Amino acid sequence: MRAAIQRRPATAKDEQDWQDELASWGIESDTFAKVGAEAEPEVITVWDEHQSVLEWWLDIPAFLRWNGPVCLGMDTCQVKADADLSGRSINPDDYHKLKLIAHTLTEELNCRE
Repeated sequence: MRAAIQRRPATAKDEQDWQDELASWGIESDTFAKVGAEAEPEVITVWDEHQSVLEWWLDIPAFLRWNGPVCLGMDTCQVKADADLSGRSINPDDYHKLKLIAHTLTEELNCRE
């Protein structure tokens, strides 16, 4: 995850879009520069039963809906379109877990000051 945040965009517009995205999450652009290049990546252990839904979560672009700074939750149309276009078969249990992740993240994002 940290590597994705630290990568540099290709154009000035991409850079501005990236800074806007960081700002929408409440992240200062220099936060990750302070971490240092020598820092060891954090290893997070994931139970096998949750791996597929976490990979699904990380694969979907524009996953959340926003109204200005307020997160409205999971964009189910985007999830459905992504699943249809990528040929992903949707497991109802994984979809339930995906909704739970989105709900939890929505609450956390909307609680920030």
